[in-house]
Amino acid sequence: MLEEIIKTARMDGLDEVEVVIPKDSGAGGAAANLFFVRALAENGITVRSAQISGHMGKLNRFLPFASISEAGAVSVVKADWNEPYFSELENFIPNNRNQKDDLVDATSDAFNMIAKSIQLPTFVLPNFTKPSVSNQLSVD
Repeated sequence: MLEEIIKTARMDGLDEVEVVIPKDSGAGGAAANLFFVRALAENGITVRSAQISGHMGKLNRFLPFASISEAGAVSVVKADWNEPYFSELENFIPNNRNQKDDLVDATSDAFNMIAKSIQLPTFVLPNFTKPSVSNQLSVD
């Protein structure tokens, strides 16, 4: 798994992407996170941790992505992994211990990280109380 993350980060471009490793609550999650962060950093990959709330269930983490996806605002690059990816997302049942949900978790975490990092631009509305320049022009 580590080698796949390193390979993907290099393919995506080390100067273009930041790898985010989720940090689940509990000692096991902290140890796993430290292992991945250290190994990736040692391979020259920009990496950071993202704390995953132990109080928010998988469904609640997945719902924002599901909503925006249903609204038609998600595009997926066509690739050989599409069918298994779509299948896992479509068959996701929360709290089903016998079900594979790693792609659901990764999608939820990635979407939530992106959504938190987006900043809407600020802009100033024009002042409509000033006289128009066109009113000051004369036609001869």
